[in-house]
Amino acid sequence: MILPAAVTGVKATPPWGDGGEVHGQVNISLVGVNHLTAGVAVRERVAIAPRDLPSCLLAAAACEGVGEALLLSTCNRSELYLVAANGCCAAGAAHVYSLVHQLSPEQLCGHTYTLQDAEAVAHMFKVAAGAESMVVGETEIMGQLRRAVEAARAAGTAGRVLSRLGDTALAVGKRARTETAVDRGCVSVASVAVRLALQVFDELASRRVLIVGAGELGALVARRMVDCGAGDVTITTRTLSRAEALAGDIGGRAVPFDRLVDELLKADIVVTSTGSSTPLVSVERVEAAAGRGRRRPTLLIDLAVPRDVDPAVRAIDDVYLYDLDDLQRLVQDVEGRRCCELPLVEAIAEEEARRFMLWAKSQQVTPLVLQLRRQADAIRAEEIGRLLATTPDLTGKTERAVHLMSKRLVRRLLQGPLERLRLLAAEGLSESDLSLIEELFTLPDEAEEEEEPTDG
Repeated sequence: MILPAAVTGVKATPPWGDGGEVHGQVNISLVGVNHLTAGVAVRERVAIAPRDLPSCLLAAAACEGVGEALLLSTCNRSELYLVAANGCCAAGAAHVYSLVHQLSPEQLCGHTYTLQDAEAVAHMFKVAAGAESMVVGETEIMGQLRRAVEAARAAGTAGRVLSRLGDTALAVGKRARTETAVDRGCVSVASVAVRLALQVFDELASRRVLIVGAGELGALVARRMVDCGAGDVTITTRTLSRAEALAGDIGGRAVPFDRLVDELLKADIVVTSTGSSTPLVSVERVEAAAGRGRRRPTLLIDLAVPRDVDPAVRAIDDVYLYDLDDLQRLVQDVEGRRCCELPLVEAIAEEEARRFMLWAKSQQVTPLVLQLRRQADAIRAEEIGRLLATTPDLTGKTERAVHLMSKRLVRRLLQGPLERLRLLAAEGLSESDLSLIEELFTLPDEAEEEEEPTDG
């Protein structure tokens, strides 16, 4: 992906000070595409490779009105979360999404979903819990979400709000799996791929398996193949050392990537899961393999987005290609038990979303709360200083007791008003409301001093 030069390498400037204080009303927007709204042909156009993630985040954060940005890009979804301190309407968020992916609104029309505030937060929590996955309850999404949060932090586009949102989502995902059976007997994309291979060939012991790609998903498939009886597993990827490491773990063998055509000739089952932006298994490569000898029926399972296998290979005799859209149809009839847990998961997500939004909205008054506390503590310290100056014979123990008493007094006096202030913020405060509150609470620069009684 090539981004405009104006936004590459630019550090985002979030709408808070050095202390991480958010100023103004916090608005959270989500625009996304997933396996429920678009087929793999569209999803591969919005997929973002890890190497492109920092520049895409900076491109989003450089847009007017955007304070924070987080991108979650997996084989089944591409979601952009935005925070704008001065408000970010759904249309504005959709424009940023279109800009980041370099696609026109017309190209995305009918494929995107847009959510705001509590709905956007609850959606991320459901994603973390596996409730929005192609395979309900799968756990790989937790690692993918964690890496998305880390990438946004590293790029400087995840500040106080999105950092907390990402951490909370991971906690919610763990809670959902602990309190419900959403991942009970859970299958993953990797296990679905292996199940498909078993349906086609009955057994794996006599079959030659080729894994193209040694990333997280490729490793899961390779291990699952071995667990299900495969004894001849070959790993190939552009980085031979990674292929050798995985092959060593599973008792397979590694081959250089330039021998891909030779390995296609030998393989009965080929599973691809690389991050290539162009197809690795082309019609020409498959036909070249077929031209070198008698071809047996070959099962190709493409788990990559963008796709690793040219869809045109379906036209070749004895070649059977399945991509993620095909696997989605296969798993629909085996998820009934876990889907029964979805109402419980959704209840947890919505409960936690309400709690998060109370915190997010309260950030609107955080600067005022801190100002009031600082002013109150300054007055307390000034009055304690006067007391100690007029009573120099106090013992150290008594001085400490006076300090503790004054701190407790200030804390108790402020507790009620500040708690009410946060509740008002959670209900929504306008700029005029904030101005009135500041005028009500702000103390004069020089407090009027009462005359001290003297001995005459």
